[in-house]
Amino acid sequence: IDLYTAEEFGLPHQEELFAELGKHGITQESVYKFKLINPEIVARTNAMKIADKHYHNGFASNYICADDATIYNMEQAIAVFEKYPPITLLEINKYSNAYLIRGAVYFKKGLITKALADLAIAKEIKYESIYITDEFNKIYAVVKAGFQEADKYANEGKETTDTDKKITIFTKAIEVFEKFYYKEFPVLHRTDTYNSADSYKERAFCYYNKGLYELAIADFTKAFEVSITFFDDYIVRGNAYEEIGQYEKAIADYTFAIESRPDKNGPYYKSRASAYIACGVKAHDDGLHDKCLAFFKKAWMDLKRASARGETGTEESLKKCESVFASHLTQWKEEWLLASK
Repeated sequence: IDLYTAEEFGLPHQEELFAELGKHGITQESVYKFKLINPEIVARTNAMKIADKHYHNGFASNYICADDATIYNMEQAIAVFEKYPPITLLEINKYSNAYLIRGAVYFKKGLITKALADLAIAKEIKYESIYITDEFNKIYAVVKAGFQEADKYANEGKETTDTDKKITIFTKAIEVFEKFYYKEFPVLHRTDTYNSADSYKERAFCYYNKGLYELAIADFTKAFEVSITFFDDYIVRGNAYEEIGQYEKAIADYTFAIESRPDKNGPYYKSRASAYIACGVKAHDDGLHDKCLAFFKKAWMDLKRASARGETGTEESLKKCESVFASHLTQWKEEWLLASK
């Protein structure tokens, strides 16, 4: 395969390769014969011809502004290159340019996130390219303006007191934001997305207050994907999970908050204890005594931690745990004292 590539593009080490093969009794004639009958090389050669055809058709279509034809042909060329990864510099350039040209057409059609995705791949294939950088800069200016428009809606939503109006305004902010947001955009700064992530979070609070817990969970999850948010938000998503009976997911959120804020996690322990108690009750109803005991023990431990950190309102829950499992209380207290030390 190396010899075939050298022959096709006249690389200087062709003669050296023939000479090396000659030492092993392999003649130049047998190499040419191998090239013609080897199925891997034949398949790759034919595939590259197809890729070339689509690439040049796409290039010509782009020149005359036939956008759909450009996208179609570049898609076909990319599909071939993905199946048969480029070997030569020429193939690498065509592979990168196929993404670059398709991305530029997507941008022209207003499909910002698709354009960004294609340009990111083009840049990954061929990092140093002034054409890719220029396209990124053009798109970044448009994206920045889009985020500013989303921010105006976000600020308006924060100033509104009516919950339903808030949802409507934050939805507008999110719609604008999603049109321009692409997570892997290499020049995207956290400040560009902060207010838009806040729009997801603010709408999530609105949904939560209206009892629309699944919608609240979806918005909190999106906010966490887009940007870093406060750990208290994980507690609220955990509460929403509790409301719909998904206690293990609630526990996961509470645990994340606890581990993230070791200095101020008293309320988080209290919330997790509530979820553990709910799990314990469910296990009891299902006749799983050992599992029930394990959950109530975890709840009791968390309530003690919350109380030790100055959290109030834990007494009633502690009594519930202690009354249900009085026979295990001595052991729990011993383990608590050991852990405290």
